[in-house]
Amino acid sequence: MKNKKLIVTMLMATMPLSILSGCTAETKTDLSNTQNVSNEPQSDNDATQNLQATYNSIQSADVIVVGAGGGGMSAALAAVENGAESVIIVEKMPMTGGALNTTSGTMSGAMTIIQEIDGLTEDSIESYKNDIITEGEKLGGYANEPLVEYYVNNADDMINQLWEAGLSDNQYTVDSEGRKSVFAPEHTLYSYPRSYKAKPNNPEKYKSAAHELLDELVAKEDKIKVVLNTEVVELQANEQGQVLNAIAVSNDETILFTANNGIIMATGGYAGNPELMGEFSEYGDVVITGGLATADGNGLRLMQEVGGSLHIESMGWIPTYPMGLESLEIEGTGQIATTKTQYAGGILVNTKGERFVNETDADNVAREVALEHQPEGIQYEIYTDKIGEDLVASGQGGFLTYYFQSPAFADHVITASSLEELAQKLEIPVDTFLKTVEDYNANVDAKTTDEFGRNFAETSSPFNVAINKIEGDKFYAVAIKPLAIITMGGIQVNTDMQVVDETGNAIPGLYAAGETVGGVWGRYVSSGVGVMGPIVFGDLAGENVMTNELATGYDVKPASNILSEDLFIKKNTASVDELSLTGVKDGEYNVTVDGQEGPMEIKVSFKNEVITGVEIIKHNETITIAKTALEAIPQAIVDANNVNVDNITGATLTTNRIIKSVIAAVELAKQ
Repeated sequence: MKNKKLIVTMLMATMPLSILSGCTAETKTDLSNTQNVSNEPQSDNDATQNLQATYNSIQSADVIVVGAGGGGMSAALAAVENGAESVIIVEKMPMTGGALNTTSGTMSGAMTIIQEIDGLTEDSIESYKNDIITEGEKLGGYANEPLVEYYVNNADDMINQLWEAGLSDNQYTVDSEGRKSVFAPEHTLYSYPRSYKAKPNNPEKYKSAAHELLDELVAKEDKIKVVLNTEVVELQANEQGQVLNAIAVSNDETILFTANNGIIMATGGYAGNPELMGEFSEYGDVVITGGLATADGNGLRLMQEVGGSLHIESMGWIPTYPMGLESLEIEGTGQIATTKTQYAGGILVNTKGERFVNETDADNVAREVALEHQPEGIQYEIYTDKIGEDLVASGQGGFLTYYFQSPAFADHVITASSLEELAQKLEIPVDTFLKTVEDYNANVDAKTTDEFGRNFAETSSPFNVAINKIEGDKFYAVAIKPLAIITMGGIQVNTDMQVVDETGNAIPGLYAAGETVGGVWGRYVSSGVGVMGPIVFGDLAGENVMTNELATGYDVKPASNILSEDLFIKKNTASVDELSLTGVKDGEYNVTVDGQEGPMEIKVSFKNEVITGVEIIKHNETITIAKTALEAIPQAIVDANNVNVDNITGATLTTNRIIKSVIAAVELAKQ
């Protein structure tokens, strides 16, 4: 740990008045009374010296928010609106946004100003609620109806506020009649068009318009401070049982954040933690993760340590998307990317060469569950040029053209001049596959409904835009696996968003919002709710942390079933035991490796067997996530003259690609 640099003047500026003025032990912000600090009588000077010896810095605010995603930023804004003079958002990643960095940010709400402008005036709050609850009840799930009730009655107000704050100026994905209120076929369709796909004004910096707007609103608010690259590792309660302290680490420094009114945990879900998902999910071994590596669920454990109760049943509710393209570099990780060719006459087959589902079923859950049950969780999307052309003509060819018809993703596409050759390349039974295609083509000719319920008589939905046989001069296949990008489990809260213990009692000072809260929506989540839910409930938590009276006399006890620390062991950059530069020739060497959405090209320079430069010539990384790694890792490698450098939080894949490039350049320079 670095030498302590905290000076008395800084301490005086940031320390709660309870210490500086010698308040009694009952004062809620008296740091000398935290449970992990000695309770022996101390002078003000002794307390100051003890804190100086323990922490590199101490920062105090009315409200501490842990997590700068949609829920955290919304909570901070609401706290200020309800009287907070100071709010600190603590974020372990090098940027705000959380999960909004990985999604286009579809929003939803009923009876909104957007629907009104579109002339869609027949929606209702009750219909919205019923759609959400029906989706959540699939396969034995159940929603928290009081929280869903609050959400549906406030989502429209939040949409309208965001519209007035700037979303009205954004471009939107529109339907055939130019309306911004649309159906979202990546989810089970609502009974009425109420999804909104706003595009960010600055797509190089933001992936979702919601993130962009919230970031701007937070930046404009002088009373909100955002602290990045800082991870909260412990929550502390004082003698009154009030959870008002959060201990965090940043690089080699330890920071104490202390709140006057409360702490809001908006730490997200655990879709980036395969070990934790596998602990509760029956099909965890075949699911790949598309969540940020920082979406590890560790915030749940921190809340359990001060008594927070997990909603255990929902921990295994991990909806998957049947559109996961697995990384060729990092097994078990991937991204949303599907050809969608099954909607235009293509088929899905498993590793046995057999179809297993109605590929055009409007119920996403049916297709999701069917894929989870397949051997190794693999489906091959089989299509032809004609099928691809019809899909593009329907307006649904975005994924196909952007990804699979580009050189960047060529390694994911298996191409053959015959069905026999395709089966051989896929290593699936040839005869079975040929019979599968033969039977499928016969159903197309008969214009009937097959054994899976696929209708070949007419094109009637966004999931069935063209009818084609599997025939042609070329045949294509792409392997797809179940992808998890959101989790439904988490901590339990009451209707004020206060974290509750195993007896249902609220823990004073501790609130939660967003994906870290469990059991809200049921087993599956509806379109736009994954974005708007955290924003709406973050707003509620921010209001209540300022308006609720801070209770006293609570006895803090750890939960009885705290998640094992082993589930949170971080897997950082690939370590290289020894990178020998002996024999490396002077010069500049260009190396190309696979990147996030296309090749990454890097130039590495050597002189006198020393790495003198690492320059990224071009890349196709997701800039909202990778920016810090792209800027910091090359220089870190040069400074260390080695590739064993610290990982950039949230950008592990980008870091590994840069390291892989440098290793390849070393080998090239030795030739």
